[in-house]
Amino acid sequence: MDVDNTESANLVLEVDFMIIRGGRFIAGFDGGDIFKGNLEIILNGDVYSESEKVNGGPPVGVKAIGVFGGLDLHGFEVKPVITHLAATVEKGDSVITVDADVEASGWNVSDKIMITATTYDAHQTEIRTISAISEGTITLDTPLEFGHLGEVITDDSGDVHYLAAEVALLTRNIVIRSGGDIEAARKAGLGGRVLVSSANFIDSNGIDKTRFGWARISYTQFINMGQYGYTEAFDPRYAIAYVGTGEHSNIRPCFLKGNSFEDGFSPAIGIFGADGHDVISNVMYKVVGGGMVVDGRDHYVKGNMVALNLWPGSYEGRRELKNVAYESSFELTKARESKFYDNIAAGSERSGFSLAGELCVDVDPELLGWKGNKVHSSMFGVMIWKEDTLPEECIRISGFTAWKNYDFGIFIETSVIRIEFEDNDLIENGLGLWTHTFGHGSLSHFRKEKSISFKRGYVAGATPFFDCEKDVKPSTVSFELSSLARSWRSPSGGNMGLSMPNADGGSNGLPTHPFRGRMSYPTLDAKMDIDGTRFAHFGSRSCDGKEVMDFIISSNIAADDVNHPVNVQNVVVEDTVDFDNIAFFHSPNVGKVNPSDCVDMECDGHKKSLIHDLDGTLLGQSGGTVLDDAEVNWDGDARFGIGDYRIPKVMLTFPNSTTFDPPKKHGIYRDNTCTYIDSWRAYHCTGPKYRMLVIESMDQDTEVRRLSPIGLKARTEDGGYMDLLNGPQDHGWCAGYTCQKRISTFWAVVADGVTFDLYMTGTNPQHTRFFMLQAEEDERVRLAVYYFSPQRLDVFKDDIYIYPTNAEITGDGNYNLKPSTQTPSEYLPDIDAAAGQNYFDREWQLQYLILKGTAVVDVIIKEVVLVSLTLPPMTIDDFFGEKVVENLAAFLGIPPEKIRIVDVISEATNRRKRDVSGTTIQFEIADAPVSGTNITNVNDGELDRSKLLNLTRKVVDSVQLGTLGESLNLTILGIDVQEPLPIPENSTDSSWALLTNGSDVLAAIQIPSEMKYTTELVADREQQPFPTQPEFSMYDANMELVEVLGSRGDPWKIRAVLDTNAATYPTATLIGETTCGFVDGVCTFETLGISHQGSGYVIKFEVFDPSEASFAATSASITVKEAALSSGFTSVPDKDMPVMVNDTFTAVVDIRDLSSQMVVEDISWNNDVWTATISIYSPEISPDTQLLGTLEKSFDVTSGLATFDDLQITTRGRYSLKADVKSATKTLTSGRSAVFEVKENVTMQDEEVSYKFSLRFNADYSMYAEDQEDIVEASVYNFLLSIDDSARYHDFSISEGSILIDFWASGETDSLLAIINTVEGSIVNGTSLNLPGVVLELDKYMKLDDVVYGGLDGLEEIDDVIETTTLNEAKLNQTTIIIAVVISATLVLVAALILIVVVSKKKSAKTYHSDTEMRAGVSGTTPPPENSAAPASKGEALSSTKSA
Repeated sequence: MDVDNTESANLVLEVDFMIIRGGRFIAGFDGGDIFKGNLEIILNGDVYSESEKVNGGPPVGVKAIGVFGGLDLHGFEVKPVITHLAATVEKGDSVITVDADVEASGWNVSDKIMITATTYDAHQTEIRTISAISEGTITLDTPLEFGHLGEVITDDSGDVHYLAAEVALLTRNIVIRSGGDIEAARKAGLGGRVLVSSANFIDSNGIDKTRFGWARISYTQFINMGQYGYTEAFDPRYAIAYVGTGEHSNIRPCFLKGNSFEDGFSPAIGIFGADGHDVISNVMYKVVGGGMVVDGRDHYVKGNMVALNLWPGSYEGRRELKNVAYESSFELTKARESKFYDNIAAGSERSGFSLAGELCVDVDPELLGWKGNKVHSSMFGVMIWKEDTLPEECIRISGFTAWKNYDFGIFIETSVIRIEFEDNDLIENGLGLWTHTFGHGSLSHFRKEKSISFKRGYVAGATPFFDCEKDVKPSTVSFELSSLARSWRSPSGGNMGLSMPNADGGSNGLPTHPFRGRMSYPTLDAKMDIDGTRFAHFGSRSCDGKEVMDFIISSNIAADDVNHPVNVQNVVVEDTVDFDNIAFFHSPNVGKVNPSDCVDMECDGHKKSLIHDLDGTLLGQSGGTVLDDAEVNWDGDARFGIGDYRIPKVMLTFPNSTTFDPPKKHGIYRDNTCTYIDSWRAYHCTGPKYRMLVIESMDQDTEVRRLSPIGLKARTEDGGYMDLLNGPQDHGWCAGYTCQKRISTFWAVVADGVTFDLYMTGTNPQHTRFFMLQAEEDERVRLAVYYFSPQRLDVFKDDIYIYPTNAEITGDGNYNLKPSTQTPSEYLPDIDAAAGQNYFDREWQLQYLILKGTAVVDVIIKEVVLVSLTLPPMTIDDFFGEKVVENLAAFLGIPPEKIRIVDVISEATNRRKRDVSGTTIQFEIADAPVSGTNITNVNDGELDRSKLLNLTRKVVDSVQLGTLGESLNLTILGIDVQEPLPIPENSTDSSWALLTNGSDVLAAIQIPSEMKYTTELVADREQQPFPTQPEFSMYDANMELVEVLGSRGDPWKIRAVLDTNAATYPTATLIGETTCGFVDGVCTFETLGISHQGSGYVIKFEVFDPSEASFAATSASITVKEAALSSGFTSVPDKDMPVMVNDTFTAVVDIRDLSSQMVVEDISWNNDVWTATISIYSPEISPDTQLLGTLEKSFDVTSGLATFDDLQITTRGRYSLKADVKSATKTLTSGRSAVFEVKENVTMQDEEVSYKFSLRFNADYSMYAEDQEDIVEASVYNFLLSIDDSARYHDFSISEGSILIDFWASGETDSLLAIINTVEGSIVNGTSLNLPGVVLELDKYMKLDDVVYGGLDGLEEIDDVIETTTLNEAKLNQTTIIIAVVISATLVLVAALILIVVVSKKKSAKTYHSDTEMRAGVSGTTPPPENSAAPASKGEALSSTKSA
C-alpha cells in the first residue's frame, strides 16, 4: 500500500490493528521521495479488545501494527533533532538559546520540543511548544518551571566538557499514536505498538510459508505507545519492537532514524533476535522501564537520546516494595560486537546505561565499540551487574561522560579479573566510580590479582555551576524505595570522585542488599591504578551556611574488612583542587563491634588504607603515600575495643617471664616525614615506601580458631610503633543467624626496610603464609614472628624449602643447627638478604623471615618429636664422642639421619631456669627437610604422625621405667620431651586451638612412683554402670601428680579384672568399658559395672600398658542389687514429621533401668524371655481413636528391642503410646513414648488469619502438668480438633500459674470466629478435659491475642470488673487489632529478642514449649510458622539483621 504523497496530503488512518502479510506499507522513501504531507495512524482499542494472533510468531495483541512484510515510513528530515542550550536559563524564563541554527534545520513555530533536566531530578525535563524562532533563539509558549544549565567547562588541556541541557525536537509529519481515552489507556498501560517479526502464512498457492518482516522508519513520531508489563524478549510490547527478524540484508533492511517517541507506557525501542540494525538520532521522552533494549550483533546505535525513563515500580501511582529492578534508559547488556556512539541518557529514575562491557583488546580508537556516550540526571549513570558481564577475564568501559548522577556515575559488580576504564569523564556525581570484582575469596587461598585501571579520565567534584539548593536528592517514590542503592558522600555532604577498589569472594547480594556493601571475605590481592587522569573542582564550598568538602579518592564506607591499595601516576591536579580534598578515609564503624560482625574490636578495613603517589603528580613534588590513621580510638572510646590492653601479653614479656611497658607510639610505622591531614583522616608520608602485607592461616580451622588481636610492632630506636590487627568480619549466615566464623587472614601495612615483630593472641597456625602486595623486587621487610612451640619450623619461598641461616649441612645431606651464641645477631638474616632467608631465635622464640617483592613465604610447623637431654657438663666434641645420636637411633630403631641436634645449651650459657646444672642437648626426631623440596611434599616421608607418636611413647616409657640411661650408656640428669602437636583434621577440630601461646609444651618427664585409688567405686544395681566410677592417679617420689604417662596421644592404661572367687554369683562378668587411659595424670572408668546381683565381688586394677609397668590396686568387696526395670521407647514417629491417618508407622520398645533410664543391652542375662504389649497412653484424651496392627511382640535377644512395624491410628490428633513388658516371672513398670502427631491433608488457605489463644486449668501445675506437659498439650489439641478440624493449631506452650495453655489457631476467618465462639461457650458451660488419672475443668479465663476476651478473666464477678467484648464486636474489631499489633510487634522485635535472654532468667514460673527451643518474642497477632523459632511477620524484619 502506497499512500498519497503530496504536500497537501493530510491523511488519518484509524485502525484497531493492522497486519502486513508479505506486502508492504509505504509512506515515502528513504533518501529519495520522502513523505511530504501529514499522515496520522491512530491505533484504537482497549482492555476488552480481542487480541490478534499469528501462526509461528509472537502475539500481535491489540492496538497493534504487525509487520510480517515491509514497512516504510519516512517523514521530513530534520537535522539536528538534538542540540544543547547555549546559555543557562532560570525558572520563569520563556526564551532559550541553543547552539545550532535550528530555524534553518527545519524547526518550526508550533513544533513541540523537550528540554532535559540538569539536576539530579529527571522529572525536571520539560515539554514546550515553539511560539517564535530565530536561528538559535527560541521563544516558548509558557515559561519554564525549572532552571536548566547551558554551560561549558574547558579544562587546562583545552578539552571541553558540556554541562548543558539537551533540547530536542519531538514534532514529525508522520505520527503513530494510541487512540481513544488516553488517560484510561495510561492507567491500563495500554498504548499502541508496532511489531516487526516473522510468522507463517498460507500463500495464494495454499503453501504455508514463513514471512520475515522488515521496517525502515525515519522522522516519524510515536505518541502514547507501548503496553506496560510486556517486556520479555519473546513478547516485547514496546512502541516498536523487532523480534526474530534475523540478520540485516538489502532484501530485508531495518533501521530507525530521527524518530521521536513521546509519553509512552513501556520502553520505546526493542531489538531481539536480530542483527545489523541501524538506530540513529531517535529521541525518546517519558518511557517506562527503559528507552531502548537491544540484543544481537553488529548494530550501529548513534546519537539517540532517552529522557525521563520512569521506573515501572512507581508508574501511575504504583508502590511496589518488592520490585528490585533497575531498568536503564539504554539496556544493552546482550548486544555484542556493535557500535554505540554519542547516545544520551538524559534523566532516569534508576539507571542510564546497562552494559556488559567490551573485550580488553587493542583496537584502533576509531573502531572502539563505545565512545561519546553521555548520561546525566539519573540515579545511576552506567551500570554493569554480575549476571550481565561478558564471560571474559577482562572488560573495558570507555567513552562515557557521566555527570550529575545522584548515587553513582559508573557502578560495576562483576566476576572478571580486570576492569579497564579509558577516556571516561565523571563530573558532579554523588560518587563517580564504584567497582566490585568478586570471585576467588581469601578462604580459597587462591591468589590472583584483581585490578582496576582508570586511564585518561576527567573527574570533577562540584563545578562553579553546582547549586546546592537545586542539586538535591529527588523526592520520588522510586528514590524512596531504592534506599539500598545509596552511595555515600563526605561527612559534610560533598561529592566523591573515585572509590577505592572492592574485591571479595562473592557478590554483595544486590539488589536485595546494600549496593555499596560487602558480604563475603575479601580477595587476597587487588589494586586500583589511576593513570593519565585529570582532576578538577575538588575543594570546599559553602552551602546553606556550612562548609561542604568534595574529595577525589575515598575509601568505601562499607569496606570494614579491607580497602585494597590505589596507585596513582601521570595525573594532572588542576588549580581548582585543594590539597585538603585529595583523599578521604572513613573511620571504623563502632556498629560493627559486636559478636555478629567484628566481635570485640573494630575490623581493619578503615585503618589500613593506602594511596601511593608514584611520581608526585597527585600529592606534589614530594609524592609519597596517603597512610591511614590506624591508631584512631586507641585507649579512647572503649566501644571500639582497641588499646594497650589488647596487645598480646606474651609480646610484653621477657623470656624470664618479667614484663615491660608497651610502646608509646601506636598505629602504622611512620617517620618524621609524615604529617597528619585532618580532612583526609590520614597521614601524608613522603619517606618510606608502604606496602600491604597479607598474613594467612592456611589451616582448616581458619574460620573457627581466632588468632587476633595480632600485635605488629615496628622496631625503632625509640621503642617502635605498635599496631593491632583484627581481621575481617563474620560474613556467614546459618539458618538466619551469623555462623560465628571469621577467617584468620589479615591485611597489615608495613614499611620498606623495617623489621616488624608479629605476635598472635591465639595459637599460631600450623601453616602460615606471608606476602606483600604489589611490592617492587627490591622492597623488603624482616618479620620476627613469635611461636609458642619450639617445634621445627620449615620455611618455603615460592613453594621451595629454604634452610635456616644456622643450618650446618652434614655429609649425608642432613643438617644440624649450629648452637646459639651470646651474639644475638650472629645468624639473623640481613634485611637485604634473599626472600625466604630465615632463622629461629630459640631464646625469644622468634622466627625471623625476609619478605622481598611479592614472593610468597610459607612457615609450616613440622611434626617432630623434641627431646631435650640434660647431661653432665661436657663439650660438643665430647658429646659426639659418646655417639649419643647413634645410640638413640639404635634404641628407637630408626636411621641416625632422622635425628638432628637443634640446640646446645652449656652450663655457662643456660638461658632457662633448671633444677639441675649441666649441658642440655636438644634433638628433633623427624624426616629431614631437603633443599628444593616442594611445599606440597612437606609431610611426605617415612616418619608419619603415628610413627612419631610411637617414638614419643617409647622415649617416655623408657624414662618413666628407668631404662633410657642404660640404653644410651649415659648419665641423664634430666629429660624433657614434646610429642608431635595435634593436627586439626577439619574446620571444627579444636585440638590445635586448645594449645595456648606461652604454654611450656616441652615438658620435663616425671618418674611415677605410686598409683593411688583416689575415688573408690560405688555399686548399685546389676546391668547398670556404677553410679560412682573408680578413679586412679599416679604420683612421683615427691608425691606430685604425674601429669603425663607415656604420651598424651597414647597414655598408659589400666585394666579392670573381676574376681568372683568369693562371690555369690561366680559366673558374673564386668560390663561396659573395662579399660581406661591416663589423662593429665588421672585414669577414670566411665561405664564399668557388674552383670548380676550378688555380693563378695572384687575388682583388681592393674597397669597393663606398658606391659613392663607394675602398678596395681584392688577394690573392697562389692555388693550389687537386683535390677529395677521399666519399659521405654527407643523410637516413635517424630513430632516434626507426623504420620498420616491410617498410614503405617513403626514404634520400637526397649527395657531400661528405672532410675537412670539407661537402656539394658543384655536383656537375657537372667534367662528371661520378654514380651511387649503396646497401646495408646491415656486413651481418655481421644476416646474414639483406635490403634491398629500387631500390638504384641516378643523382644529380639540380639538387639534387646521389640519392633512394632505395622501400626496405624485411625483419627487425627496427638498421641502417646504405652508399653507393657513382662516375662514369665516379672512385670515391668510401664513406660510411655513422646507425643507424636497424626495428620490429615489440610490445605493452607490463601487468605488465612491467625489468633493467639490463652486458656487455663485451675489446678496444681506440679501435680498434674509437670513432666507431662506434652500430654496436656495433646489433650487440648484433640479437644480443639473436636470443635473444628479444618483449622491449624500450633505453637503451644504450657506454663505455670495454675496451668496456662497458650497456642495459635490459623485458618479461614469464618472458621476461626466460630472456634472463638465455641471455645467461649465451652468455658462458660464448664467443659472438662481428660488428663491421665484426672478430669480437669477449664477455668473461666480466655485471652485472644493477649487481650481478655468476653470478660473471661478468671475473676468471680466478671461483669463488675471488665467490659465484655462480644463475638460480634470481635468480628468488627479483629482486623484493626491485627494490623495495630503487627506494626507494634515489628517495631519492638529487636528489643524483644534481646530482653527475652535477660528476663527469662529472672522468671520463677515454669514454662514448657512444644518446640525444641524457646520461641523468642512471640507477641501480636501474626503467628510464628509451625516449627519455626520466630513469628513469620518478624522474620522479614530480621532478614537483614544478624543475631549471634
